[in-house]
Amino acid sequence: MQSKKAWVVLFDSNLELFNDELLDISKHFRKIRRDDLGRRGRPDITHVGVLNVCDFPAYSSGEVGLILHTIEDKVIFIKDSWRPPRNYVNFSSLFVQLLKLGQVPPEGEPILLVKNSALKDVLRNLRVRKVILLSSRGKKVNFEQYLASLKSNAPVAFLVGAYAKGAPRDEILAISDEVISIYGKVLTTNVVVAMLMCYLEKVFL
Repeated sequence: MQSKKAWVVLFDSNLELFNDELLDISKHFRKIRRDDLGRRGRPDITHVGVLNVCDFPAYSSGEVGLILHTIEDKVIFIKDSWRPPRNYVNFSSLFVQLLKLGQVPPEGEPILLVKNSALKDVLRNLRVRKVILLSSRGKKVNFEQYLASLKSNAPVAFLVGAYAKGAPRDEILAISDEVISIYGKVLTTNVVVAMLMCYLEKVFL
């Protein structure tokens, strides 16, 4: 991976296998415990978040990188300029293959690679200088001004939850240098990612 100015990390992504497919609440509702509703079974959220990142010029130019962290604490590395499937069925099939085999394609240089690595270690190895968690429970900031103030800290990692609802886990809070809120109310993952990418291109890169 080439040097980045920023990383977008979709954490607790609902990418987990169940009977040779991704666990999906629309199909496997009875297999998800009541306590896990809102945190598991929504791989579609990851799909939309991935599309939002990869559609922006900052990603295709290599200035912004994308990492997926799963609910099972696996980390998925993505080759630069990857073009994800726009169709959810194809996206799901691709990630089933990835989780089964460990990489896609199965042989040769991987486009997608999954490892059982601690997210904090991955960010340290990437020499990330600051880890920012975006959460409605964080400190309210003017996002444009806040990003502008971070330019001297690059590379920076921005953590965005890729699940339906719930507070960030303690493990995520523990690796975050700051927790910020960019809006007065809860926003969906795709909106947060879109706003993040827009402002990164406008004031950070």
